[in-house]
Amino acid sequence: MKKVLATAFMCYSVFISPSASSEIIIPTPHDGGTTTPKLPSNLYLRCGSTSTSVNSQSRLTPFQKPGVYTIVYDVKNADALSRGDNCIFTATSQPDTVGSDSVSFSVSGNFVQAPGYATPKFGGTPAPFTIKYSSLRAYRAILSLTNPPNLMIMPADGRPDGSEPDEGGISLGF
Repeated sequence: MKKVLATAFMCYSVFISPSASSEIIIPTPHDGGTTTPKLPSNLYLRCGSTSTSVNSQSRLTPFQKPGVYTIVYDVKNADALSRGDNCIFTATSQPDTVGSDSVSFSVSGNFVQAPGYATPKFGGTPAPFTIKYSSLRAYRAILSLTNPPNLMIMPADGRPDGSEPDEGGISLGF
């Protein structure tokens, strides 16, 4: 019974450290012996539709609440509809600079159908993942590092299912 309760009440934590070299703590279960992995504070979605470099075109920015980041970008290449767009997430400690502490990560299954959702995959050898888009237009990627971590790709001017928003705006549920 104690083990079941301990499992049911595992904690997850996400925060941005107040130190000068900000780090993002990735949510992982605290089981007494697990070290919480950390990411440098500058996050990038590197794709053909954003930029394959770490720069302002691929940089995610804080969005709506702590632990949630976003980027809006235009998908202009028709190959992204048929073959998909190869992407990878990168985190760096210095803006627009890859250094020795930079970390890359992917999504589970290495595929996202946009609009759609995926689960970020941390640890192991990061592999590029593919985002296959439904149409050429502006998209918004939202990376939530809260519990549970989630990636959502949606039209920048619509809802996650591709429909247009009503006057009340978009509710993301994060």
